Amino acid sequence: MNFLEMRGIGKSFRGMKALAGVDFEAEKGEIHGLAGANGSGKSTIAHILAGITAPDLGSARLDGAALKTGDVTAAHAAGIGIVCQESQAIAGMTVAQTIMLGREPRSMFGVVNERRVNEVAAAFLSEIGLENIPPGARIGSLTESDVTLVEIARAVLAGKRVAIFDEAEEGLNRAGAEKLRGILRILKDKGVAPIVVSHDPEFLLSVCDRVTVLRNGGKFSTVEASAIDPGELVTLIGEPAAEIPRIKASLGEIAREVPSLGLSFRGGEIAGADISDGRTKTDVRALFGADPRVSGDFSVFGFPVRMSPPGVDVRHRVGLSREERKLRCSALYVSVRKKTAYARVGHAPINTGKESLFAGVFGFGKRSDSAEKTLAASEIFAPSEAYGGRSPADLMFKDVDTVIFDEPSRGADESAKSEIYAMIAELAKRGKAILVFTTRKRELETLCGRVADITRYS
Repeated sequence: MNFLEMRGIGKSFRGMKALAGVDFEAEKGEIHGLAGANGSGKSTIAHILAGITAPDLGSARLDGAALKTGDVTAAHAAGIGIVCQESQAIAGMTVAQTIMLGREPRSMFGVVNERRVNEVAAAFLSEIGLENIPPGARIGSLTESDVTLVEIARAVLAGKRVAIFDEAEEGLNRAGAEKLRGILRILKDKGVAPIVVSHDPEFLLSVCDRVTVLRNGGKFSTVEASAIDPGELVTLIGEPAAEIPRIKASLGEIAREVPSLGLSFRGGEIAGADISDGRTKTDVRALFGADPRVSGDFSVFGFPVRMSPPGVDVRHRVGLSREERKLRCSALYVSVRKKTAYARVGHAPINTGKESLFAGVFGFGKRSDSAEKTLAASEIFAPSEAYGGRSPADLMFKDVDTVIFDEPSRGADESAKSEIYAMIAELAKRGKAILVFTTRKRELETLCGRVADITRYS
């Protein structure tokens, strides 16, 4: 009998079949990967195992005992932890509070012992090689890579028997990815059953013992990771490798310049930036107002512009697609067409009677007639209804001349990556200045005509 068994798992969402009678097995001390295109059912399997989603059909057993599905509390009690694909961390909580949430040491009167919370969290972080993350730090003060590592720590603490990593490496820089590899080795040595869900064939094969491939909601095959290479795994998944178009840049004048970072953007060019720690990336995202910057200006065609909130920088024709699109940028219950129009909607500064007083006070008063017409255009589905991991673009880049893409292919399968790369190349052909932040060497080397080294300015 296998340590973990899932039999005949079926699940549909609004009539769309995500899983159709899938069997899945994993062993103690084995790092098992789940691969497949978007919509193949990888994350659904992970969520069912973690109790987040209840299956329509099928059953699961862990170490011979029946596992109650669709119950997060039961999954925690069984020793199953998960790192979800999108961040669940709360900016105002500390690292220790996040890791220990639901497991806090308490007094005999039920009061949380904050000192012990910090002590236990610090000891655990040290145990798994994350001693560099201070347990008392607020989540909102950390880099996105360190936030992901904190969530990994929380999942590992909960996952005494099964630890699930749903595209956890996507939120990590290179140093963080190496720490994740170390954590997986620790779990393997302890006899835990780590399950790694990923779109990245190279990462899967570098960390896993076996990989199960899903296609269209069904199990296609399970292979030994040592027996195949990344290209063969992509073939098993059933999709051609992502195509990265090559373009001949027809360079225009400098559209943006950040002297403090030694960085410039030219129209028609795709420039790449490989940033290891994530902090310098914050400085450049301040061009959009998405991240704060204590000091420093940038220039637009030679004219200095002060750092400002996002709405002002939209008017300066800067567009940004952030790495954490679902968490930070998407209004999940607003239609795609409305969502892409909001960045260009003008508002009256005071309430005009056609909007609520609350909206007027905060600058969301009456919309212009043209904005109303734009927002009233025909609906597409809401992003929350998007199936298989795809989410719409955060902005329509029609009204900008500089676009910053932050990890554009994060969470995308090979076909989606091809579409993303084609869109970026098309924007450059139209004369827009493009900056791509990415930890993927292939994207830097093939997609980007120039790679800016801005880490030395951090």
